[in-house]
Amino acid sequence: MTHTEREILAHPELWLKTLELAQIMGDSLEELAVRPVSLVRSGSSYYAAQASAFYLSDVAGYIARSIPAGVYRPRPYETAVFISRTGTTTDVLEAAELARKAGVPRVAVTAEPTGPLARLADRVVPLSFVREESNVQTGAVTCVLLFFRALADRKAGKPTSPTLVDELRRALDDPIRDFDGVSHVVLLGSGWRFGLACEAALKAQEMAQLWSERYIPGEYRHGPIVCADASTLVFHFDTQYPRIQELSRAITETGARVLFARYDPLVELVRLQRMFLAIGLQRRLDVDHPRHTTQSVTFDAPPNR
Repeated sequence: MTHTEREILAHPELWLKTLELAQIMGDSLEELAVRPVSLVRSGSSYYAAQASAFYLSDVAGYIARSIPAGVYRPRPYETAVFISRTGTTTDVLEAAELARKAGVPRVAVTAEPTGPLARLADRVVPLSFVREESNVQTGAVTCVLLFFRALADRKAGKPTSPTLVDELRRALDDPIRDFDGVSHVVLLGSGWRFGLACEAALKAQEMAQLWSERYIPGEYRHGPIVCADASTLVFHFDTQYPRIQELSRAITETGARVLFARYDPLVELVRLQRMFLAIGLQRRLDVDHPRHTTQSVTFDAPPNR
């Protein structure tokens, strides 16, 4: 069994610990509801930040934005939340240093609570129970999403149910379908689910070296559908999209295969991780160490800011 597969299958335990952490830290992070929040990150965690910012805003009324670390500039009226699995990613550390110099309140969300990023923060959300050997983030990214979702749900007065973990366990027991011949994947999602679509598309690239795209559902008909054919798989995160049947018929007419979410969107992200892992293994790829990747992206040269 690969490290990546083992780490994907560890999700239920990780999610239980994440929900417990959110319960413990909920009161201490209450100021997030008072000040606007910037969620700052790169790569997988950027997409987690993108989805989390929308969820925080839509469900709990937070004023939240997500921004790539490489273009972050401190805003004195915001709290800055920096997200990094290893706590060593160069552009995230540089962004956190900018925030420190500007006197902006800083929160670090990291699996390394004593690492470089944590030392630049006023407060740390310690995801230290997430230990991944694969270069590809799986549990690390979903735990960030679940943590902020739990905070938003708590603020909205509807705490995230632990039955979500039971749903995840059922989904992990589902057999993995055969997707032989798929070389092009399109992920469709709106609202906070668009961030999930972006993250799933990245996993298709990292684990299976597939050509992947991500769109808000209605936008897919405005041009991108021209690339769909028999080698294309289109996945809908948004089963409630009002024109989903009409859109799906148009996609099917191209020869592409269409799949619909059957579980909670966050659970579906884990199912897609498993699917892209299976395709990568079928293609005899190194899913633990995809080519040209490392666990942490670091640079020696100073940035041109």
